[in-house]
Amino acid sequence: MRMDCFSINSPGALRLPNVPEQFRSFKGPIIHSAQWANQNIDFENKVVGIVGNGASAVQLIPQLATRVKELHSYQRKPAWVMPKRNFKFPTFIQWLFYYIPFIMMIFRWILFWSMEIFYPALINGTWIRWVAKWYSKRHLKNEIGNDDKLLKVLTPKHALGCNRIIVSNDYLATMRRQNVKVHTDIITAVNETSIHTETGGQQEIDILVLATGYLVQNYFAPMRIIGKNGEDVLNTWMTKRPIGYLGIVTTSAPNQFGILGPHTGLGHNSVIFMVECQVNYTCQIIEEMMLQDARVFELKKSTEDEEMKLLDIQMKKMVWGNLDSTCGSWYANSRGINTTIWPWSCVNYWWRTRKPDFTKFHFLETLQNNNFIVI
Repeated sequence: MRMDCFSINSPGALRLPNVPEQFRSFKGPIIHSAQWANQNIDFENKVVGIVGNGASAVQLIPQLATRVKELHSYQRKPAWVMPKRNFKFPTFIQWLFYYIPFIMMIFRWILFWSMEIFYPALINGTWIRWVAKWYSKRHLKNEIGNDDKLLKVLTPKHALGCNRIIVSNDYLATMRRQNVKVHTDIITAVNETSIHTETGGQQEIDILVLATGYLVQNYFAPMRIIGKNGEDVLNTWMTKRPIGYLGIVTTSAPNQFGILGPHTGLGHNSVIFMVECQVNYTCQIIEEMMLQDARVFELKKSTEDEEMKLLDIQMKKMVWGNLDSTCGSWYANSRGINTTIWPWSCVNYWWRTRKPDFTKFHFLETLQNNNFIVI
């Protein structure tokens, strides 16, 4: 069977809002953080409950707290928070960026390396990891001050980096406001107007905000990919684990590329860099096919097996090697396996994707054994 086309699968991981069923019984205005632009809700002088304290919640909470009568923040586990290095560029610097382009490129690489040096903090037992924990705890203490009760509530007990590290300059300080209350009890029920917790607490609210994350482990759903021998790739990935090579290609699906596929998210740097590497890699594979006048490329099974073995070995060295219940990380699937994060540095990824090793692929005129892809 000849194949003259390619599929580049790039839906992104943070796109399907996770709306737990228990919250659907609430009859007042309810909004997920991912759907904000589609809503027109008046928060002025209202009692608002927000569920979650991840990257979305810490952006919403400081803004909502200044507008609402009361803000009730429901969190399962306190997050590790780092200060944000944001500043306004002086006019002179903006002028330099505009008229001398390589200055902006230099600044970009400064930003890249300033984040890349944080990678060792995600490796178990490193001194940089100890420094990162100390730095985050100092930031917490500086923002909370002498409020020991709140300090205890907001001090994380899980391993730094096992889930997403939060970057914010105003979230922690906002939690000190008189109209903000932190709830750490497990939510047991939600009725038409209130939230109930396991210790018997009940809070009436006017508006419910869900910062409950995304269905990351649904991968490219609701799309389906039927790969070689009729394999339902999505079903395999969801019931077992995703397998592939560099998060870009898999033996299950010839002529299929992935952008930000499994194991290519990051816990320390920008995924835009990963996307750039993946696009470069994809283009080079296609160019090689053109040079060989091939219609099909297939990743060798031996290459995929070796990659997954190396990935599992490296993962054990990282903070994600043992994602226990104290973390509750969305990086992991239902079996506790990290399917999301790249366990090496960005430099490592760039080195491995800068030029494909074409010996790891079969380049074919036709797809053998009547295997095919349906999307």
